[in-house]
Amino acid sequence: MKKSWFFLLFLAGLLALPLSNLVGLNGENNIIAIRPSASAQFAQFSTILQNKCVDCHSPNMTRMPIYSNLPIAKQLMEKDIKDARQRFVLDKKNYSGEVSFTPLMLARLENVINNNQMPPALYLSMHWNESLNQDERTTVLEWIKSERANQPWSKDSAKKIKGSQYNHCLFQQT
Repeated sequence: MKKSWFFLLFLAGLLALPLSNLVGLNGENNIIAIRPSASAQFAQFSTILQNKCVDCHSPNMTRMPIYSNLPIAKQLMEKDIKDARQRFVLDKKNYSGEVSFTPLMLARLENVINNNQMPPALYLSMHWNESLNQDERTTVLEWIKSERANQPWSKDSAKKIKGSQYNHCLFQQT
């Protein structure tokens, strides 16, 4: 009998961890203001990134969950954040539109969205409401396409590849 109570208590404790993320016990970041000359499309894009990507990809902006100092969880989170920032880093100037996204940043972002790799499954196992829905995915991909189409290297591209990830590759080879 004691084992079953212990098991149920342990299970309830495990369930409480992801539930704490749902109710917002880890706090909220202040919204970064978008520069006034930015498009409405960029504002939507930036809001999605601020809501979904900031914790792992933005130094000094991570909201840590209430269980962040527990053994195992702490080490896993530190490793995940370190790995995330080795591949892709965003700062307030990116979110505000003050600094443009590089072609490499656009390609990496497009790749993880198209392949449904972000957020990773382990993160989603604890943050149930952090996945990107189809509208958010479409918004991000459409902004990337329009951003590429507005780049100087895209100006003389054929219309069918304007804004395409291949446009930059074709331009570099000629």
